Amino acid sequence: MCTRKILLSFLIIAGICLTGLASASEKPNQSPRKIMNSYRWEKGFISLSFPVFIAKIALSKEDQEVRDLLQDIRKIRILFCENAGTHSDAVKNCIDDFEAFFHHSSYVDLVNVIDNKDNIKIKGIPDKNCFQDMVLIVSDEHELVVVHLIGSVNLEAFRRLIGEKEIVSL
Repeated sequence: MCTRKILLSFLIIAGICLTGLASASEKPNQSPRKIMNSYRWEKGFISLSFPVFIAKIALSKEDQEVRDLLQDIRKIRILFCENAGTHSDAVKNCIDDFEAFFHHSSYVDLVNVIDNKDNIKIKGIPDKNCFQDMVLIVSDEHELVVVHLIGSVNLEAFRRLIGEKEIVSL
């Protein structure tokens, strides 16, 4: 009888775990990295990932505001689509995947600019005086660029860079 209870308990726990795994696999795009990876093999898309020191090498000494912004960033991931007009369905799907992810995540809107056909969105995860990870999406009828900054972005450095006094209440 005791063995039967243990076996039954084990089966119930295993069933709960397997159900959780199944529902997690139904949501394959649960992070910016996974979304970007899912599009890197799509026609017209290119995905790059590199440590931040490489970006700092490319910056000139005049770009101190950008250097300050990147101070606590560990890695930069970029996804872009060449000739987005010929791959408009894939571009729309990519943007939709990010929007669906943002809807159920702790990312908040930091900047949202729509100018004619240009659309610029910056989202981040708020923390004390900084943002943990940021995603920048720039799209129009000809291009799509997604930049994922992995690490911490200082709030004041971000404000200085974009020239805003108040971005979001933390």
